[in-house]
Amino acid sequence: LGTRHPDLKGLTTHDVSDYLTQLRKNYSDWSVYHYHTKLRLLLDQAIKLGMLSENPARQVKIRQPKKSKERRALTEEEAKHILYASLNYRTRISGSLPTVVRLGLYAGLRDEEMCWLRWDAIDWKGGIIDVHRSACEETGETWVPKDSEARRLDVKQSLVDYLREEWKRQEDEGILGPFVMPGGDSRKKGYRKRPLSPAAPQKAFSLMVRAEKVDPEITVYSLRHTYATMALRNGVDIGTLQKRMGHSSLNTTMQYLHYIE
Repeated sequence: LGTRHPDLKGLTTHDVSDYLTQLRKNYSDWSVYHYHTKLRLLLDQAIKLGMLSENPARQVKIRQPKKSKERRALTEEEAKHILYASLNYRTRISGSLPTVVRLGLYAGLRDEEMCWLRWDAIDWKGGIIDVHRSACEETGETWVPKDSEARRLDVKQSLVDYLREEWKRQEDEGILGPFVMPGGDSRKKGYRKRPLSPAAPQKAFSLMVRAEKVDPEITVYSLRHTYATMALRNGVDIGTLQKRMGHSSLNTTMQYLHYIE
């Protein structure tokens, strides 16, 4: 924009369409879709700053590409296998891999939600996990979920019991910090009060998947898919599941119905 359209008031829908056409020569449909989304958001801010009166990117419609892979949910046997096997893989991410597995299977949390989960967001007596604004005093960084993604989750007693044991383990090992999954490692002990990097759970999970020789298509996000499909199979209604998953659109949740059918 700075090079071709320094005066945004001259930007047209034709310019936006031409930009997307050029992107398609080098990028996938999903990448183009995300570029278009970012452009729309940037120009929304430009309107607020008085740099242009209307957003031409919002007049150019792009359909969301179809997902190339179906959502991968675990079978009951796979879930049990990974649940118990994870206890043997505590050499990475400060021993938090079993926590990743349980927060995925029992609470349906996204990777980033797991990493920013603080101990003070757990209501031990009520068995509630709060997914809400989280801050790191060490760095001053704040993580804020989207409005639809902020939620309170009642969870199984087995998860609460596990988290109590995990809190004690971390205290005994001297790595207890404000976050359920502490950042850093033996080389970066000063990072214990920081949240774990959002990419770290999947890296550790992938190593376990390879070592256990299970389906390599299974990811940390598959645990969330499993949580949703098992909830539906156990009679949770679609509206309640939408709130528990933190979906802004009911259509997103409906896709799980198609899966179990």
